[in-house]
Amino acid sequence: MNRAHKITLAVGAVLVAGLTMLSPRVEASERVFVGLDVGPTRYYGPAPVVERRWIEGHYVTRVENVVVEPQRATREWVPEVRSTFRDANGAPYTIVTTAGYYRESVIPARVERREVQVFVPGYYEDVAVAYPAPVRPRVGIGAFFHF
Repeated sequence: MNRAHKITLAVGAVLVAGLTMLSPRVEASERVFVGLDVGPTRYYGPAPVVERRWIEGHYVTRVENVVVEPQRATREWVPEVRSTFRDANGAPYTIVTTAGYYRESVIPARVERREVQVFVPGYYEDVAVAYPAPVRPRVGIGAFFHF
């Protein structure tokens, strides 16, 4: 605490003491509050000065995933499998070892990363052009009388 603060505290203490001595007679139903308040001041001052600026519409280049070919399902016929054997006499005969069937498969989408031009429409933007004063610490001495 520097010298100026000490002097301010001393003067304040003398003032509080003088006020309590000069105050009217204090009775049992009355109260006198004497206090010392030291600490930072909360600042509830005005908000920053804000200026509204119009931002023109413009194009912006963005990198996006673009679907080149969508996902699709395919269905294809797989023919039956036949096998040829010879009997005990050597005569050939054919049997179906696997029946024909449809095979379904999904071909995933083909996606590429591309630079895309996107138009951003005009809009207003709030820009702070002045800021409130900084918070200053305070020291206060006060006497509050309640009658």
